[in-house]
Amino acid sequence: MSVLSFLAIGIGFALRLLNGCSRNLSTISLNGIAIKVKDYSLQRLDYESLPQGYTGRSTISVEDPGEIAELPTLTYKGQKGYHPVRIARLLLALLNSYKVTSEQAYLEKAKVISDKYVDTATESTGAMYFPYTFDFHLHGIQKELMEAPWYSGMAQRISLSAYVRFYQVTGEQKYLGIVNKVFKSFTNLRNNEHNPWIAYVDDNGYYWIEEYPIWPPAHTLNGFLYAIFGLYEYWLLKQDVESETVLKAAITTIQHYLSQYRNPGELSFYCLKHKVQNLAYHKIHINQLYELYLICQDEYFHEMMYAFQRDLLIYQERLEAGEPK
Repeated sequence: MSVLSFLAIGIGFALRLLNGCSRNLSTISLNGIAIKVKDYSLQRLDYESLPQGYTGRSTISVEDPGEIAELPTLTYKGQKGYHPVRIARLLLALLNSYKVTSEQAYLEKAKVISDKYVDTATESTGAMYFPYTFDFHLHGIQKELMEAPWYSGMAQRISLSAYVRFYQVTGEQKYLGIVNKVFKSFTNLRNNEHNPWIAYVDDNGYYWIEEYPIWPPAHTLNGFLYAIFGLYEYWLLKQDVESETVLKAAITTIQHYLSQYRNPGELSFYCLKHKVQNLAYHKIHINQLYELYLICQDEYFHEMMYAFQRDLLIYQERLEAGEPK
């Protein structure tokens, strides 16, 4: 076993000691359901520092924003439909382009796409959900069918960020109304009825956001972390008790379960249900953990980021030595 492998084992033990999530927990009611929340020192990052936030100086590289499709579609295995993550990312890119250049054409195109995007939404119990309108098999597994229309915590997050920024840019109340409806999708918890859902509370009182709302849940790590970043932008906007509670509850869950995604000396799991390992997503997890640390300043996430980095080094070392994956 290499020196790096010994380091990974030692770090894994140390991190279990560092994880203070079991301490300083409070139990708070969310829509009548008890959830566990740890108090974190939330930081107020500026626009340029927002986690995976489509900020910076880059702009959409088109000569005329008006030429962009009014509502982009995706063809997946012969099915043509809406992919809300792609649409919401386009809105973020247009809004950032407007912020960088002050060219009204970017904002006008964003508004046109937004109006059509909202028309695709499903409203349920006061919340707004943006559907995928094509079927999808998670990991290609036949029994894990996401049947259209289906909804995603990751898509809701990117949509939430987009409409927070619409409101910040325009000051128009209609966008604040959309913001609040999208946020409500994070507080409408799964029940026994066939309503759209992206969030639920497990038997231990931990609040989960699901990128793929199947049952039993998949617990996809990158999608959950992406969702946290949207809740963070909402908290920056609202600065109220509800937004702070939901954000901290989500971070609490990640801290409690994060060690289950880690494989010392190996790639992390994409999700806890199927335990697929993927190099690209392992690297995404590393970046997300650093950004989560910037948000809440809990040293556990900083240490886990380094642990995931060391795991990657060990994995790459083994590949270079010709050992099996």
